[in-house]
Amino acid sequence: MKKVILLLIVLFIAVGCCPLNKQKKKKILVKINNYEISTDEFNKDFNDSAYAGYSTPQAKKDFLNFLINKKLMLQEAQKLGLDKEEGFLDMVESFWEQSLLKLIIEKKSKEIASTVQVYDKEIENAYQSLSKQGKVDKDYYMVRDQIRWALIKEKETKMMNDWIDSLKNKAQVEIDYNLIDSKKQSNK
Repeated sequence: MKKVILLLIVLFIAVGCCPLNKQKKKKILVKINNYEISTDEFNKDFNDSAYAGYSTPQAKKDFLNFLINKKLMLQEAQKLGLDKEEGFLDMVESFWEQSLLKLIIEKKSKEIASTVQVYDKEIENAYQSLSKQGKVDKDYYMVRDQIRWALIKEKETKMMNDWIDSLKNKAQVEIDYNLIDSKKQSNK
């Protein structure tokens, strides 16, 4: 019985020391000072590059050379402290804001687009209104899709504006309109 218990303990220790989910060891393609690029990272970057259109061994060597040069220049810029300069940090902040704005606008636009519906009656009413104003001189069926598209865009714009207004209503926004005056603003 003691041998069985001892065997089980040894087995548990052996299993505990050899994890079942061994992580796949990264194959390092290139090391540039202390920076490593794995083959997986290189292949992803290569496939996302213009070089991928010429998937030849020479194109991969050229891209690798480009990548090494880029990393060396970035390392030199960091050594010189350029990554801590105010101008650089302002550019990073601006890029971050623009990227985040792009993402939220795309997300909200997709959400809105999936909910917008335009009914035949709305298209017919818009056509009648445009006809009365003399803004359309073609048959209904020739302009139906254009009117539908315009109505969809109109609804999407309204929903986007309503969403932005709801964000404003939920937020605390304080404005000192006196500071908008350029003379007062230059006295900061």
